[in-house]
Amino acid sequence: MTTPESDFDLTATIREMSQRTDPSFAIIAASRVEDWLRASIQTRMRMLSNKETERLFSGYGPLSTFSAMIDVAYAFSLFNADIRNDLRAIKDIRNAFAHARDPLHFASEKLAPLIQKLTGWTHGTNA
Repeated sequence: MTTPESDFDLTATIREMSQRTDPSFAIIAASRVEDWLRASIQTRMRMLSNKETERLFSGYGPLSTFSAMIDVAYAFSLFNADIRNDLRAIKDIRNAFAHARDPLHFASEKLAPLIQKLTGWTHGTNA
């Protein structure tokens, strides 16, 4: 089984993503984090068939959303409350970009409260 980590080159991804717009960067980065989260949950599960995995993680499966995976991974102690809160903030930032009706960028006033939820944020930090 190929995991998101096994075919992932962090340096190449950062280089490529630095040339993207804020919305595409946020959506792709959050998608990558979601992939890592899914892989982390799967490492704690028994081996499942492709069909069983798809039933859990696709469509209307109980782990088909980023939010559900965050909650389940936290419940199984895969990370602490700070990381859970950061993951929720990343999800909310991604959703803000994905559902924006007007142009949105990291310096947008609308995103400020979401970005400020991130653990590493400090006053005066460039979003």
